[in-house]
Amino acid sequence: MKRGQTAVINLGAKLLMSAAGFAANWYIARELGSEVLGTYVLILSVLGWVVVGGSAGIPIAIKKRVSETGNRGGYLSSGLALQGAILLIFIALAVIFRSQLESYLGVDVLPFFIAMLCLRTGYVFVVTVLDGQQKVHISSLLDPLDLSVRSGIQIVAITVGLSLVGLLWGYIVAGVITVAVGTYFIKFEAVRPTRDRIMDLLSYARYSWVSTIKGRTFTAMDTVILGFFVAKGFIGIYEIAWNIASLFAIFGSSITRTLFPEMSQLSSQGNTERVGELIEAALAYAGLFLFPGLVGAAIVGDTILSIYGTEFVQGYTVLLILIVARLLYAFEMQFTSAIDALNRPEITFRITATFVVLNIVMNVLLIQQFGWEGAAVATALSSGLSAILSYWALSRYIAFSFPFEEIRKQVGAATLMGLVVQISVSFLGERLETVIPLVAVGGVIYFGVMYTVSFQFRKTVMDNLPFSG
Repeated sequence: MKRGQTAVINLGAKLLMSAAGFAANWYIARELGSEVLGTYVLILSVLGWVVVGGSAGIPIAIKKRVSETGNRGGYLSSGLALQGAILLIFIALAVIFRSQLESYLGVDVLPFFIAMLCLRTGYVFVVTVLDGQQKVHISSLLDPLDLSVRSGIQIVAITVGLSLVGLLWGYIVAGVITVAVGTYFIKFEAVRPTRDRIMDLLSYARYSWVSTIKGRTFTAMDTVILGFFVAKGFIGIYEIAWNIASLFAIFGSSITRTLFPEMSQLSSQGNTERVGELIEAALAYAGLFLFPGLVGAAIVGDTILSIYGTEFVQGYTVLLILIVARLLYAFEMQFTSAIDALNRPEITFRITATFVVLNIVMNVLLIQQFGWEGAAVATALSSGLSAILSYWALSRYIAFSFPFEEIRKQVGAATLMGLVVQISVSFLGERLETVIPLVAVGGVIYFGVMYTVSFQFRKTVMDNLPFSG
């Protein structure tokens, strides 16, 4: 399967996931309000952090070793044993610190929390193994499967009055189904775990676990710190803004996920010139959806937020800042993924450590000073610094050119789209029934302009059509 077609499958899967997530979030927000949504989001944020600790970088190490040639089964069995042992330790810690955990969350959820921890850890393990075996076209479908099943169960649960408990049960049942489906597609050789392979995984994981922390810091540190300073209703609104911003970033993350196994394999073969070409291609498309997303949100973002309820409109400013954060992070992901593919985890370690410390400090300071908008600013600033550091580090080890010309075309197309949408809104009014069709029209204008002015974009589209051979 062509690389571009794999990326398109990944993108399509993420779009399906976003559609399911939108439906679920809309229903939860409309029926249960921002307070219950905020509590659920806080539980998931804490869960995400515990999963990071419970994974300890092992899945990333396995993905790297599996993406290389040879001894795949040995690394899988050794990694599975290692992962299971660490998970048991974190389950014990959750039991020991139950009172502190439930006091922070504001609800008694330990049995649910442990079940969700086991399933999420298993899910992360399965997805990274499939990615390492270059089955991204399969692993990409697990996220939408999980979210679709989860959303369906949660919506049904809410209709019968289960509220937060129904949301948690939806998460658990969907997790069981998704892990089972993903496991079916893993190519596994029954090889006994060995000390050498375990030590090799630990050696790589000692750096890569910080990369996992970076991802979790970017997606959930602000939420966890907000839990100490603001009401859960604001957390619910913040989460909706974050989800909308993340929608525009899915293509960039699809590219990162698709290209890593190939870059890793090429790097192990010493083909750095080809790796540089792949980096340039990834950078050219990292902001493909984010530039028009930012322009569109600036014009009609408040109307889009009103879909969830009038209380969510106050998240307009946060939405714009988070889209900027997502844009900066999209480029940063391409840089750090390439560094990991070059087998330089110690470089990623230093960049990530800087990002994490800066993000935490800025979140605490800016949230205290400016409230929830400070959390969004902290995320954007730390993402920008991390992007600069990772670009500088990568350029020291491999030759590549930043695609300024292609990005200029994307900004120009987004600007033209914005002018058309703004003029249309001024004539038709900023009502929901007019804004939604205008969003679709804006998308057609943007991609139509890109297809016209960008040879690279046009060639990419034509090369990856199903009938292009």
